[in-house]
Amino acid sequence: MASWFNSAGEIHKQLQISSENLGMIDMSFLLSLAFGNLIFGILGDKYQQKKVLCFCSFLACLVYSMIILFGYLQVLTITGFTVLFALLGLFESSIYPMTVAIMGQVYSYEKRGRIIGIWSINAATGDIAGYFLSSLILDFFKSWVIVSLISLGIFFLVFLITYWLMESLPRPETKPQIAIIDALRLPTVINYCLCYSCIKLLHMAILIWIPYYLEVELDMNFSQEGILMILYSLGGVIGSVTSGILSDHVSDRSYILLIMLSLSFPIINILGFELGTSTKVSFGISFIIGGLISGGSTLLSAVVAADMCDLETKVEAKSTLTGLVDAFGGFGASLGQFAIGRLQEYSWSAVFGLMLVANFLGIAALAPVAFKAFRNRKYKEFS
Repeated sequence: MASWFNSAGEIHKQLQISSENLGMIDMSFLLSLAFGNLIFGILGDKYQQKKVLCFCSFLACLVYSMIILFGYLQVLTITGFTVLFALLGLFESSIYPMTVAIMGQVYSYEKRGRIIGIWSINAATGDIAGYFLSSLILDFFKSWVIVSLISLGIFFLVFLITYWLMESLPRPETKPQIAIIDALRLPTVINYCLCYSCIKLLHMAILIWIPYYLEVELDMNFSQEGILMILYSLGGVIGSVTSGILSDHVSDRSYILLIMLSLSFPIINILGFELGTSTKVSFGISFIIGGLISGGSTLLSAVVAADMCDLETKVEAKSTLTGLVDAFGGFGASLGQFAIGRLQEYSWSAVFGLMLVANFLGIAALAPVAFKAFRNRKYKEFS
C-alpha cells in the first residue's frame, strides 16, 4: 500500500477526492483490516494457515484490480472507493497473523527476536520499493494508475510464489484454542494491545499523511518526497533487526519497546517544527523516527505477540494473539486517519499534536508492563 499512500497527492488532484474523503477511504481500509485481523487470527489457530493465506491473497489481488479499473474509468463514487478498500483491508488482514503464527511455530523463544526481526524487514523493504517506484513513475508520468498496476503485479507474483513454494505446516493440535475474551484476560495482553494501537496510529499517520503534507503543503518534488519516505522505511529495517536482536538478550522485551517509544517523543516534536525546513535535517529525522516507530511496531506486533502465547498460557493462541494485537493497532490507526483527515483542514500543528498524544499514551500503556517485569525480573545470561 506504500505506492498508493505515496500517490495520495496525485489521486487528490486527478480524481478530485478531497483530503477529508481520502481520510475516510483510508479509515475504511484500516478499520476493516482491524476486524479482519481479529477474525483471521482465530481462523489461523483452527485451519491450515497456508490455505487461508493464499485464498485471501488472491481475493485481495482481485479487489485491488477492481479499484484500479474503476478508478481509471472514473466511475466510482466515494462510497464505492470506501467499500472496495474495506474489502481490500479485510482480505489483506489475513497476511500478518498467518505469517507470524507460522514463524512462531518454527522458531523458539530464544531465537525468535533476531529471526523475526530480520524476517520482518520484508515489509519495510516492500515500502522502500513502493516509495522508490511510485516516486520515479509519478515524477515522469504523473500517473497513479501505472503505479497501482505495478504494485498489483508484484502482489500477484508474491501470491504465486507463496502458493507454490511455501511449505504447508500441520495445524497445531497439541493445545486447545483460546477464546478472544480469555485472551484479553491474560496478563499484559491488554497493555500491549493498547500500546500497539498508539504505535500503529503513529506509523500509519507517517506513512499516509506525511507524503500528502510534503506534496500539498510544502510543494516538495516527488524525488525528494520518495527519498524521505525510503529513509523512514530504511530506518524501520535497521530498527526491526536491532531491536529484535537486543530483545533476545534482556529478560523482557518491554524494556526495549519502552526505550524506543520514549526516544521517539522528542523526535516527533522536532518533526513537527523542522520537517521541510532543511533537506538534510528532514532526511535525518525521517531515518531516526523510522527506526524508533516502524522498528518498535514490528517488534511488538510480531515478536511480542508470538511470545505471549508461550509465556502466558498453555493453549494454542499465536495466531489469535497476533490478530488481536494487530486488530487493536488497526482500530487505533483507523481512528487516527479519521481524526487527521479533519484536523489537517484546520492546522497541521494539531496533527503533530495528536501524534505526540498517541506517543504519550503508548508509553503510559507499556510502562506498567516494564515496571512489573523489572520488579519480577529473572536475569538472562548475555550470550
